Amino acid sequence: SIHQEAMDYSTPQRETFTVHAQGQRKNRFVYDSTAEESIKQFAARIQSSLIPSWTQWMDLVAGDETPKEEKEETDKALKEATDTFFSNLNHSNFDTEITPSLIDLGIGTGAILVEENDFDESSALKFTNVPLAELYVDKPARGAIKNTYRKQKVEAGNIKTTWPNAEINIDLQKIIDNNPEKEVDIINAFLFNNKSKLYAQVVIWKKVAIFTQEFNTRRLIPFRWSVTPGETYGRGPAIEKLPDIRTSNKIVELTLGNAAIQMTGVYTGISDGIFNPHTARIAPGSIIPVGSNASGNPSLRALELSGNLGIADNMLEMFQNNIRKAFFTSPLGEITDPVRSATENVIRNQEFLKQSGASIGRLKTEMVEPIIAASIDILKSRGKIPDIKVDGKD
Repeated sequence: SIHQEAMDYSTPQRETFTVHAQGQRKNRFVYDSTAEESIKQFAARIQSSLIPSWTQWMDLVAGDETPKEEKEETDKALKEATDTFFSNLNHSNFDTEITPSLIDLGIGTGAILVEENDFDESSALKFTNVPLAELYVDKPARGAIKNTYRKQKVEAGNIKTTWPNAEINIDLQKIIDNNPEKEVDIINAFLFNNKSKLYAQVVIWKKVAIFTQEFNTRRLIPFRWSVTPGETYGRGPAIEKLPDIRTSNKIVELTLGNAAIQMTGVYTGISDGIFNPHTARIAPGSIIPVGSNASGNPSLRALELSGNLGIADNMLEMFQNNIRKAFFTSPLGEITDPVRSATENVIRNQEFLKQSGASIGRLKTEMVEPIIAASIDILKSRGKIPDIKVDGKD
């Protein structure tokens, strides 16, 4: 429920925990868009800082266990493998799919599925964002998440297309034949086998495994911003600043209501047989028949308004600044701010790195390295790179 509430305010368009329909209006109760704008900038900042598009943001190099005399030669050979990796990554859908995953990271937990691309020759890699509402994660073993699940709806007619080697039973085949557009519930499980040290993908329909496949690396990769002790899912800025987001939303709602009253006014009217306040219509240019126009005893009088919008503005600015700061929206200040020295900008950048350092380190372990390992494993199976193992050692 806390994920749903955080998404209601910060990413209402991505909230799929509840029943949803095509074209549904999801943000009608959002009055302040600060969190919604900030989480998009948060995702863009993480992506441009850590895994920028069409940029070589990592190198494959010889690990610690490679003999020193072989390192230089090994690094030269791995340069070609690095180029192959980025050639396939840049021509895949990685950039478009990792962005929504990083938006989910702003809530607390993002996830991406790495698969072999069998439909497009431009890249051997295919990536799929797994929405937070479809992601189920087992409790981490020794600090690392091993077993992950995705509960998704799939059109029956697409099952054989998605998993060509799926073993379709009689009941499922009837649905495929008679109503191929019907959506069926599928559980896509990725499980770790402690004995073989392999990952198994098991596709389940109504408690029956219809497809199984083994991999050397994890393919459904969840990653978290920060973790509260005893919890499995992460907590991101949207959850951490949920009280401020709620409050700023309420302040804007009340301010809009007050502004409507200020613009249109509120009136008191006496029902004196001539003026009927129940049927009188107050509109520009309209004439209202009244029993008295005397200033001392009018039939209709404007109600004196109260409230201080200045206090609301000050409070709103404070809460909005707290939200933007949590999402690292402007670590170096706004462009319209007074010009700062290079030294001041360096200090501000260092402070930004200090604030986000722990979470960036977690992303390197939980997101970057598993994505590289899975992609290299796919490229290796395709024969595009040599038989190498990305593990920090070899």
